Amino acid sequence: MNIGQAVIEALESLLANKLRPGLTILGIVIGVAAVIAMLAVGTGAQNSISIPLMVLAPTYCLWRQVASNGRKIPRSSVSNR
Repeated sequence: MNIGQAVIEALESLLANKLRPGLTILGIVIGVAAVIAMLAVGTGAQNSISIPLMVLAPTYCLWRQVASNGRKIPRSSVSNR
């Protein structure tokens, strides 16, 4: 089967089953929207916790950044805010 025949067969399949491609696209759109919403909720929750702690940080807390592998980040590579 060459590429031309594959394209023709794919188009015929899409035209025969009109509901299937629409539902597939709808599922992809809903899935992407769900991932974006979960990331937004996670970022909002992180900010709602971090901002009040940052207000208290100069007087009560000593902050030290830690890399994702658990190692401390050298002070020379940490920027002052």
